[in-house]
Amino acid sequence: MDVLSAALWSPGRCTRAALAERLLATPEQIREALRYLTRRGLLRVGGTDEGPASTIALVPERPRPLNGGGPSAARAWPTAG
Repeated sequence: MDVLSAALWSPGRCTRAALAERLLATPEQIREALRYLTRRGLLRVGGTDEGPASTIALVPERPRPLNGGGPSAARAWPTAG
């Protein structure tokens, strides 16, 4: 199941039930995936979660660097010597 891809390709409002149907998952699986993605800072979910029929908005976020700083410096590709 790729909730993040669905948010990237079809941003806007939908219901958890509609997203579950699109991704062949249960609404509860979608709910858990949304929780995980928001904790990781990859997705922002707008709206209220009042059940599978409630309308939510999915907004992809820029991923944060793992090292907590700026982008890592490019490294030379190792070559056979």
